[in-house]
Amino acid sequence: FTIDSKENDSDQSENIKEESTNVLSEYVKGLESRVKRQYLGKIAAIRIDPALLVVAKLDPECIPSIEAADLLSYLVLETSYYTLKQFKAHKSLEAYNQMISGFITSIRGKIISDKFVVVGKVRHSQGMTEAPLPVWIIASKEGRIISAHCLGCKARLAESCSHVASVLFYVEAWTRINGKLACTQLLPAYVNEVPYSEVKDINFKSARRIRNELDKEVNGKNSCSASPSSESCSNSNRKKVAKAEMLGYPSVEEMNSLFSKLNKDKQKAAILSLIPPYSNHQIPTLLDLFDSENIKLTCPDLMKTFSKVVHKETACSKSYSASTSSGPCYCRTKTQERTIHCSNPECPVKEFHYSCLQVSDPIPK
Repeated sequence: FTIDSKENDSDQSENIKEESTNVLSEYVKGLESRVKRQYLGKIAAIRIDPALLVVAKLDPECIPSIEAADLLSYLVLETSYYTLKQFKAHKSLEAYNQMISGFITSIRGKIISDKFVVVGKVRHSQGMTEAPLPVWIIASKEGRIISAHCLGCKARLAESCSHVASVLFYVEAWTRINGKLACTQLLPAYVNEVPYSEVKDINFKSARRIRNELDKEVNGKNSCSASPSSESCSNSNRKKVAKAEMLGYPSVEEMNSLFSKLNKDKQKAAILSLIPPYSNHQIPTLLDLFDSENIKLTCPDLMKTFSKVVHKETACSKSYSASTSSGPCYCRTKTQERTIHCSNPECPVKEFHYSCLQVSDPIPK
């Protein structure tokens, strides 16, 4: 009598759930009574069968903010599909490998009854030609996973499977990449302008070194305050004054000497592109010669146009051409690198290295 009453109660509750759910898919109608009752309990939060939304056109941007803590709560604590040890090594799991291998497709979502309903498809790991398996997930707006189900695999009777886990890993990765921005990725609203600082005003010391120097300074002040007339305090003060007197701004002659030495070096210094007259020797890339009108030209016409190009930067003075006798290019470096011949008869530099023009060699060694 007790067993019969329990069965009657379960049948009545199932009928109530079916009445509350307007339309059920053919998948649900073909389930056994016990499994059907369990499925209806999963979708009770939205009262709509998510299996009907698999073929619907949903929003690919309507995805809940599921984080790693939500995955831990659902996959480990609630469904016990993974152990805590397995979840810590999640990069070795089959579900995670399916996610990074591109097996997850058609992830879309919709808000129903103030809940996120996400549907997606997972390809078979062993049969790529077979139809993907539909998966749906119900989550709250805070990202808590309420329920999930796989409509195609053999483990659909369980609370979770590798296909459900792979979709959850995908949504969590989507949240980290697109769903949320860190505070450092957003410009603060109360800052209108960020002023530039000179190099001399920027402290490049690490936080550890700054902390150590601060500790030494505090300890030194404490010791000097205890005995200000001590010899160590007077010596340290004299060293600080001497160091301050040694530091100073370089003169114009010293800066010109530095720039001259940098110009004679084989490696091009970037700062010389801002210092005249050395900046005149910095030839821009050939990308600056791009003209959208040349796209319409045929190959012969394009070659004729190319032969008429005169680079203003190559029209250097005779004094500069005389200084290039040590090398074929304006960099004055003798190398085995292939060069480009300049067709401009007025150009004092007849050949240029591919690397100096920032152009890749079409025939590499």
